[in-house]
Amino acid sequence: MIDQLQKHFVKLEKEKDQLMELLTQTGFKQLYSRPAQGKWSAMQVVWHMMLAEKISFKYIEKRMKNADQYPVAGLKSRLLSFMVIHGLNLPLKFKAGVAVGDVPSEPALEDLEKQWEEVRIHMKAVLDQATDENASRCLYIHPVAGPMNLFDAMRFMVKHFLRHKRQLMKCLDGS
Repeated sequence: MIDQLQKHFVKLEKEKDQLMELLTQTGFKQLYSRPAQGKWSAMQVVWHMMLAEKISFKYIEKRMKNADQYPVAGLKSRLLSFMVIHGLNLPLKFKAGVAVGDVPSEPALEDLEKQWEEVRIHMKAVLDQATDENASRCLYIHPVAGPMNLFDAMRFMVKHFLRHKRQLMKCLDGS
């Protein structure tokens, strides 16, 4: 795996392991209580995190098979990626897209853990196939930023994870 991609993958794995440890030590009521009408419970937030990675890497894998037909990320793509990645640090609310917003009302922790492990095995397999050449190409399409290369896609996924981790901690704290 390319060093830069491995750094982000290891960060995601470490964060997921810490999060799963926290979730296994948290009571049912805290995991499944919604902080307000129309808001996600802690478990729904985590399910969304897993689902976003799953869908993203299925798409990246598909595009990687014909990577040479996609452009290398240019200045516009890199700037839009930068803005979206760093925009996740802002206290703005974003509505999840339809595909990643379809979360079960009470997902089982065991199902989440099993599926997320499968997602990460798949993610690693896809990242292991990346070369400097194809990783520089626009293999990921973000719904707002548009085309991203694999390096920016991984940066985005780390920031996305950390943003939702903060949201999750608020759910668990009851804020």
